[in-house]
Amino acid sequence: MIITQIPDKDSLPTGITRNIGIRWCLAVPDQVANDMILGTGAYRRGVTGTVYRPGVDAGWGVLTGLAEPTSVRSHFPDAKAAAAIVARATALRGGTVVGDTAATAKARDLLADLTAVAARNGQQWTAAAAALVQRWPEAYPTMTGEALSELARAQGVVSTDVKIGGRALKGYRLAALRDLIADRDTPPDTDSGSEAG
Repeated sequence: MIITQIPDKDSLPTGITRNIGIRWCLAVPDQVANDMILGTGAYRRGVTGTVYRPGVDAGWGVLTGLAEPTSVRSHFPDAKAAAAIVARATALRGGTVVGDTAATAKARDLLADLTAVAARNGQQWTAAAAALVQRWPEAYPTMTGEALSELARAQGVVSTDVKIGGRALKGYRLAALRDLIADRDTPPDTDSGSEAG
């Protein structure tokens, strides 16, 4: 969408205006401005925004690029309607006002979450993905078994056959996952072999 108050060749180069399929012209003072917005010859064909009076015809304009040029009016909410629109938009953003930074969900620890959804010996990727979506939908809204396997393997989890309910499918072993978490959470040894002398 391109909006300008000065529709001349300097503000809207012809290389750009040639690619605009739908044009909408509000009140303009003359043929030159009209044709800059609606295309050369629009005024002579009777397609013109010069008939609209600023203030009086607020929101009205001529629209081209659809089946036939036509007059259309934009939404022109009064103060009460505008407040309702803003309130609805703010509610949809979880109470965050437009312009504010939206609150981001706290990052989850994937390895800890895999531990939480594991069965006694481990879990299969598809079952683990479904459990993550159910328990933490804000963090894993569309998780699939395949995507989970890839994410977990990137963090060092080994994908192996896991038998649950008599059926073996790819997944992870709980003991190996716990070892991986312990290694990750153990601080590095700061006494790297140097002896005090």
